[in-house]
Amino acid sequence: MTELNFVCKNCRKNFDCNVGKSTFPIESERPHFEKNIICPTCGNLSIDDVELTELGQTQLSSVFIQTSNNKSMNDDNHVRYERTY
Repeated sequence: MTELNFVCKNCRKNFDCNVGKSTFPIESERPHFEKNIICPTCGNLSIDDVELTELGQTQLSSVFIQTSNNKSMNDDNHVRYERTY
């Protein structure tokens, strides 16, 4: 579950929306969301009808970093380094 903060371009209201699982396809410059983006005022929106707020950008960056870290940890060629003191 991923909740992101958007601003609707139609009504200009900020809102939080549960977009479900977020994926980041290599062939696309945009993230893909499992669920529709729903503005409480305007209803279903496309990704072109909204903008991520500064908070939403931070939230999505966090999801991207977590996804990247999980992917690299599952990579067979991943080398793990541990500190010893």
